Amino acid sequence: MFDDYYSFHPTIQLPSSIFVTSFFGSPLAQSARFVQALSGLPVIDVERVLEHQLGERLAHYLIKHHKEDLYTLEHEIILRALDEQPSIVVLRPSTLKYRRNRDILGTQNGMALIQGTHQLLH
Repeated sequence: MFDDYYSFHPTIQLPSSIFVTSFFGSPLAQSARFVQALSGLPVIDVERVLEHQLGERLAHYLIKHHKEDLYTLEHEIILRALDEQPSIVVLRPSTLKYRRNRDILGTQNGMALIQGTHQLLH
């Protein structure tokens, strides 16, 4: 009837993914979702994907497992995100501690660091 008029259609298309990270306590995930709502760009929140795959919160997982296991899984998620439609990929602040993540992200064009306004004022 409406020829798919009301379906989801991005208003912007990216040539490659944009990787965004921030400091702990910054409203990064909420900011990315806000940009998604305005632009229609897909968002991959790596922390949410990790928790979904693990079936538990990261803090609970790290009580029983080594953080290197978490970094390895996170690296696999980042590699899969590169194979998907270009999107905004929200990274955990600790993502860059893992050398393999730094190496793969260093080959990408779009990387941003979000800082809270209180950090910008100092």
